[in-house]
Amino acid sequence: MSNADPGAFGRFREELDVVVFLFGAGLTVGVIATFFVSPGTVEAAIAYLNTGMNRYLNWALLVIVFLIVLFLLFLIVGPWGKITFGDDPPEYSFLSFFAMLYSAGFAAGVVFWGPTEALFYYAEPSPLFDVSGGSAGAMSIAVQQTLFHWALPQLAVFTIMGIAIGYFAYNYENVPLRVSSALTPLLGRENLDGPAAKVIDILAVFATIGGVATSLGFIGSQFISGLSFQWGIDLGNTGILVVVTTMTLLFTVSMALIRGFGGFRTSI
Repeated sequence: MSNADPGAFGRFREELDVVVFLFGAGLTVGVIATFFVSPGTVEAAIAYLNTGMNRYLNWALLVIVFLIVLFLLFLIVGPWGKITFGDDPPEYSFLSFFAMLYSAGFAAGVVFWGPTEALFYYAEPSPLFDVSGGSAGAMSIAVQQTLFHWALPQLAVFTIMGIAIGYFAYNYENVPLRVSSALTPLLGRENLDGPAAKVIDILAVFATIGGVATSLGFIGSQFISGLSFQWGIDLGNTGILVVVTTMTLLFTVSMALIRGFGGFRTSI
């Protein structure tokens, strides 16, 4: 722990955008509070939005992600693949970065949705494919769609956002490490603290919190269901809260320890 950076927390406070944090977190808390006041209203709204997106934007997801994969393959073999982000050495070793990426980024989703999505697609195949639910043809389609979400395309979606943000944040002056920075050519560097950028970052915070909370919530419910099925231990919703809170604390401690040993760095 002697390698810990004593100024890490201070830099975190300096880089924190209070407006984005308060509005993003406030929007999330508002949705949660509304759920407790009127669960039916929130559930109906989410179901309506989910149905609309699946009905009208199903094709767009497949096309956009496929184009992202092609673009990243072009970056690997093309001249742009030699561009570096900044001049400083990597802050984390390759092993630490790999561990963070898979344990914090993908593990929760893969554990629950890896097998669950295949079952969903098998029972109700996408209307893009001319197969009926529960048929032999639906099996291969279900596996293909699941791999589409949890294999190379998923990594590509994360990567394209990291590249878009990191390129401008590390290669341009006075560009913050935020989602809105990916739109630097459109917004302009002088407008990255303006209203448009704030709105983009607030929505990004809300979406990120919602996505992480959903994954953790499913993992918590799956863990509690396993205890009930295997040993008859019924902890209910309180158990889910305990599991999610414990996972959050473990993640926070893990990040603090990794930060503390950040001196052991190797090039990526």
